[in-house]
Amino acid sequence: MRMFIELFGREITGYGLFTAVGFTMVIIYLRFQRYYKEIDFDASIIAFVSALVGGGIGAKVLYWFTEPKVFLILFNPNIEFLKRLEYLFASGFVFIGGLIGAGIGIYVFLKIYKKMNALLVLDLFAISLTILHIFGRMGCFMAGCCYGKETTSWLGITFTEGGIAPYGVKLFPTQLFSVGGNILIFIILISLSQKNKIPGKLIGLYLTMYSTGRFLLEFFRGDQFRGFFLGFSTSQWLSIPLFILGLMTLYISARINLKNE
Repeated sequence: MRMFIELFGREITGYGLFTAVGFTMVIIYLRFQRYYKEIDFDASIIAFVSALVGGGIGAKVLYWFTEPKVFLILFNPNIEFLKRLEYLFASGFVFIGGLIGAGIGIYVFLKIYKKMNALLVLDLFAISLTILHIFGRMGCFMAGCCYGKETTSWLGITFTEGGIAPYGVKLFPTQLFSVGGNILIFIILISLSQKNKIPGKLIGLYLTMYSTGRFLLEFFRGDQFRGFFLGFSTSQWLSIPLFILGLMTLYISARINLKNE
């Protein structure tokens, strides 16, 4: 498989292309979605940008935490300073860190736009994030990052030389597993958004479904840049409080709905 796509005579990385498509699809969704009329397009874009900035910072910081050698390069006097910065910020991301950072970004947004219904904003964010994640993982597949363990199963795929994943061996396509899981989450959330508008229900379901899927997916991951403690990866440990937070959100959402009936 190719890591680059030729477009108008230029080679573009598959990761960059799919990420750009993901951003575009989220903006289109926010522009034409009809289920959250209380949140206008301008406000939804500002919320998305707030989540994006917070998510980018969170994903990068957690990556540095799981791979401290990358961060320590910043203090290496044998490498030119600008190159140190370039390597530091061009290195990987950890999605759960991005999810936490995005939540902080949304919190800041809600502190500024105090009249917004926080649970409705978070519901809209859950769907938007799922769309972005689908295309982001397709980009990971093109780049070969976030790859799976070696396998002899018919599910295995072989990456070509030039990507991040080891080439010449069959690996679990964990990126595509993630794409499939996020498509399922998207179908569930978009269906419920049309049928049952209980504020907070979608973000609660998203957190419980995503954290469960991520915890299980980590057992098939083969890349070692995620940090491990007591046999579990950093993402698995963080999935546990995210799952609990999702259950708490569903409980709060149900209580609020009962009071309003």
